[in-house]
Amino acid sequence: MISSTDTVESFPKTEEALEKRSNTGAAHWLLRISFLATIAVYARVITFDWVFDDYPQIVMNGWLRGWRHIPDFFTKHMWAFAYPKWPGKYYRPGFLMWLWGNFHLFGTTPGWWHAVAVIAHLVASALVYLLAKYLTRDRWLGALAAAIFVLHPVHIEAIAWISGATEILVTILVLSSLYFYLTSAKSYDAARFWISIALYALALSSKETAVVLPLLILVATWLENGSAAKTKVVFCVKSVLPFAVVTVFYLAARIIALEGFAHADQKVALGTQLLTMPSVIWFYLHQLVWPWDLSLFYDVELVTHLTIRNFWLPSFLVTLVLVPTLFLVRRRTELQFGLCLLVLSLLPVLAGIGMFQQHDYVHDRYLYLPSVGFAIMMAVGIRHLASKIGSNDRVVRHFQLAFAAALLFAFAAGTHVQLGQWDSDYSVFARGVEVAKENPLPRRYLGETLISLGRPWDAIQLFKQALARDPKSWLDSYCLGTTYLRMKDWGHAKHYLEIAIENQPTSTGRDPLPTHQLGWAELNMGNAAAAEVHFRDAIAIRSEGAGFHRALGVALQKQDRFQEAQAEFRIDDAVKAEYLKGQDFEGK
Repeated sequence: MISSTDTVESFPKTEEALEKRSNTGAAHWLLRISFLATIAVYARVITFDWVFDDYPQIVMNGWLRGWRHIPDFFTKHMWAFAYPKWPGKYYRPGFLMWLWGNFHLFGTTPGWWHAVAVIAHLVASALVYLLAKYLTRDRWLGALAAAIFVLHPVHIEAIAWISGATEILVTILVLSSLYFYLTSAKSYDAARFWISIALYALALSSKETAVVLPLLILVATWLENGSAAKTKVVFCVKSVLPFAVVTVFYLAARIIALEGFAHADQKVALGTQLLTMPSVIWFYLHQLVWPWDLSLFYDVELVTHLTIRNFWLPSFLVTLVLVPTLFLVRRRTELQFGLCLLVLSLLPVLAGIGMFQQHDYVHDRYLYLPSVGFAIMMAVGIRHLASKIGSNDRVVRHFQLAFAAALLFAFAAGTHVQLGQWDSDYSVFARGVEVAKENPLPRRYLGETLISLGRPWDAIQLFKQALARDPKSWLDSYCLGTTYLRMKDWGHAKHYLEIAIENQPTSTGRDPLPTHQLGWAELNMGNAAAAEVHFRDAIAIRSEGAGFHRALGVALQKQDRFQEAQAEFRIDDAVKAEYLKGQDFEGK
């Protein structure tokens, strides 16, 4: 155990006796049963389709089709394959390598990708077992922590959504690095120490959340070292220094690739971010304790003015949980470390409030790594609760097993019931509309899905609902405009596209698509000259836009300017060829 004999109290002797009598056998059975239950619960994901970002990020990602774009993984932002000229906020070359490897193994068959995600989740859970066993020096507690983690319903999003596997990947690498570090410090094994550093570098390349690992190592080193304070400080600094160096190199590579640390989707004042944190923290605590009514979308918004519901009540509830927790963990170093793992892993999520897309501030998948700390604390808590039942070893053991079995059964049932929402885009977004009653995003995405299913009138109603919830949303106006355009209702199309152009934010740069589509509306209304103006405006914003020059050519043809039209057609063919060449789609 990471401990200091001066400050840590042991569990009662009944617990020590229980560990000696049933530790190994019960732990192995618990691991087997919980892992088999997980496989049984998640088996049906192999029938699930691509959802949400999966299709553009994997199926339509030309970078994944060959070798020559691998250097781009390390020098450009993650979505540069689709938006090469746009600023990015994600630098994840390791995750792109993960996608590349899976693509070359399984192609575009989603079932295999889903199977790999489940296997990766089991690997992460095995690492939870190793870490918890190391921290507690108890196989049963390690197995119980792993069982809680592997079956917790809050992980559905990270497992069932293929693009959410970045959470699983970074957790595997962070836990592996941490475990190699802890065991190297115990045995003075230099090889393990350098393996730990290498794994940390891989973790950083998979997702920026891994940046908290040096802090976790600092905490672990401090708790494990029983020396005087001054000696502990020196030892902690020396231990974490190599990880800090790796972090500096990562940040440098990130800043070069992104041309800055990150580019936010919107500008959010620091004060607003701070006021929003209590409601976000309470949301995540609630999800860990009561993982029900799960969805990809929730009604958590930025707090710009204080009310009881959005600030004072969440602040009170967070304090109500935090103060007793700090009191309970003060004498148990494994609990202290579990709490630090939970809190520190949430810091990047809280810091990201100002970076996220509007109305999209919380997600269950962000709890994947923090829930490791929660699982460790829960396992130790169940053991402690069982020890309070009585002094009889058998009674304590039976209570512990019964409590754990009931909890794990509830988790398995909750996972089974809520997993189905991830089988298709329609199910994901329909569930979002049901859960997030005030959030416009699931309504917009469900509307787009309904258009692909041939239900434009139903889509229009959803777009209007979304616009009613956020009247300044240019995207919802754009969706209405393009839907009316599909239905050849040129007047309504023009109206909503003009609103979309008017509401576009200037701080993050204009999107040319509303202007381009407005050109088509004008063209279909017989206004070729007005259409030409809009098409040229769209090209001025993004000259390499797909079909932009061809649209301009059509408008010029309508005005009998045939030579100019032919020139635009040739430019469009060149733009298309260059795009396909860059995406490795030639001949496909």
